[in-house]
Amino acid sequence: MTNLLDETHDPARRSFVEIANGNETDFPIQNLPLGIFSTAAEPQPRVGTAIGDSVFDLKRALGSDEHLGQPIRQALQDSTLNALFSLGPAATRAVRRRAAELLGQGSAANEIRRRASDVLTPKADVILHLPTRVSNYTDFYAGIYHAQAAGALLTPENPLPANYKWVPIAYHGRASSVQVGRGAVRRPLGQRPPATAGGAPTFGPCERLDFELEMGFYLAAGNQLGRPVPISEASQQIIGYSLLNDWSARDIQRWEMFPLVPRIRAE
Repeated sequence: MTNLLDETHDPARRSFVEIANGNETDFPIQNLPLGIFSTAAEPQPRVGTAIGDSVFDLKRALGSDEHLGQPIRQALQDSTLNALFSLGPAATRAVRRRAAELLGQGSAANEIRRRASDVLTPKADVILHLPTRVSNYTDFYAGIYHAQAAGALLTPENPLPANYKWVPIAYHGRASSVQVGRGAVRRPLGQRPPATAGGAPTFGPCERLDFELEMGFYLAAGNQLGRPVPISEASQQIIGYSLLNDWSARDIQRWEMFPLVPRIRAE
């Protein structure tokens, strides 16, 4: 595994954004998460990072910064993080290192201090967007208790799948349902299982809506079809992490999740 800690994680580092130096903030200069934001005045989504109680506009601050290579500067013009992530961990570390310099208390931050009103926006004034265009995602069982609970829906007599301890168990998710949380969640409509054995299912809104706090992993450029990633290089494919709520319609899921078996008709 590659050691991802560098000088930007030094606990002694301080920012000219004073609130970022207090113990009460979630976003000190050692924690510069990437994201996509916009404002009412500038509705075009763009790349930014949190610092204290503000968002630092990376497109505006670093988009023409010659300390960064042209591919990185170009990626910062995008309205998602896909282009930047595709450049790999070295690119995101370079952005992090430069952002930390410009947000620090050294001379490199002088220009940003002068332009603070142009590149720093209060978090209360920003609109957050999905950080990437999600074209695909896979949901894994990370813990044995979760695997047992899910397995009990299909085979309650033997809830832990036989392959759990040998291979990562996962299923394909529906990428179109990934969204930024805006508060209210609409209960999905679907078929609910029969109330009695042999009865007919009912149709209507989910009655057992559930959610789980999960950890998400973003992948970088990936691998070519048919070429596996060696375990020794796997960590280099993980480009970012996030927290998310995974909402599940448990009653509809229990009725729908029985596997469909492929059938071949012989002529």
